[in-house]
Amino acid sequence: MDVATRSKALVTGGAGYLGQHLGCTLVREGISVILLDLQKPKWDIPEGAKFIQGDIRDYKTVHKACKDVDCVFHVASYGMSGPDQLKKQQIESINVGGTRNIIEVCIEKNIPRLIYTSSVCVVFKGIPIDLGDEDSVPYIPLEEHVDHYSKTKAIADQMVIAANGTPMKGGTVLRTCVLRPPGIYGPEERRHLQRVFYIEWRLFSFTFGDRQSRINWVHVDNLVRAHLLAAEALTPRKGNIALYVAELKMVRFTLGVTRMDRIRNEGIRGSAQVGRYGDKVKEARWRWFGHVQRRHAGYIGRRVLRIELPGKERRGRPM
Repeated sequence: MDVATRSKALVTGGAGYLGQHLGCTLVREGISVILLDLQKPKWDIPEGAKFIQGDIRDYKTVHKACKDVDCVFHVASYGMSGPDQLKKQQIESINVGGTRNIIEVCIEKNIPRLIYTSSVCVVFKGIPIDLGDEDSVPYIPLEEHVDHYSKTKAIADQMVIAANGTPMKGGTVLRTCVLRPPGIYGPEERRHLQRVFYIEWRLFSFTFGDRQSRINWVHVDNLVRAHLLAAEALTPRKGNIALYVAELKMVRFTLGVTRMDRIRNEGIRGSAQVGRYGDKVKEARWRWFGHVQRRHAGYIGRRVLRIELPGKERRGRPM
C-alpha cells in the first residue's frame, strides 16, 4: 500500500480477528489507524492505533470515529454462526443499517475510499463455482438465502457497490470495492482453528455434498494483502490505471503466477476467465438500482433505504 496516499484509516470490527490483523499491518505501513468495535479487543493494541468502543449502528459514533480519516475498511458484521444467527433484527440492523451509516458518513465527510469485507455466501448456494466472475456467478436472489446473515451481507454488498462513483464535495467521488472471502484461517484464529486441527490430524472427518468438491480457504495475511491492494487501487492519483494494475496483481496472486513466468496480461485474464473490474462495477450499480426499485414497498432492500437509526441526525436544516 502506498503510504504517501494514506494518512489515517478506520477499521470497523477492529477488535475481531481480521480487523486486528489488518490494523496491525496498516500501522506497520506507517498509517495512523482507528479501530472501531462494540467489543473490547482480546489482543494488545499496537502503537500507532487507537481503539474506540462503539456501535456502527449509531450514526454519531461512526461520524466521530471518521474524523480526519481518508479510507474506511468496513470489516464489522454479525450473525455468521451459533445462536447469533437467530437474532434477525440485530443481524439486519448491524449488517445493513450499520453499512448504510458507513456509506453516508463517507459521503458526508468526503472520505474517498471504502473497502467492504463481504462474503462468498452472497453468491454461493451449493452449486460449485470454478473460476467464477460477476457475470457467471450473479447474486443469489434474496428470497433464496437460507439464513439472514447471508441475505443481509448480500444487501450490504450491493449497497457498497451501488455507492461507487457517488459525487462528493469538492468535485471528488466515493470509490468503493467489495471483497468476498470464504473461511479465514491463520495463527490464533479461534472460530475455525479447532475444527481445522481436528481435520488435519484426522481426528474428525465428514462428507458434505460431492466428494470431489473443493473449497479454498484464505489465510488472514493474504486477505489483509487483498484489502491493501484494493485500497491502493482506489486512490484518485492512480485512478483507473491503479485499479487495473491492482486487479491484475490479485488475479496473478490467486493463480500463483509471477512476472518471472512471463505470461502476458491477456493470458492471465483468459486463464482466470475474469473481466475488467471497472466494467463490472458499473453493471452491478445499474442491476442493484433496478432490482430494488422494481420490488414491492415491503421488500427488505427498499425497507433498508427508509431505516432511521438511533443517534442519526435527521436530514435537512436543524430545528
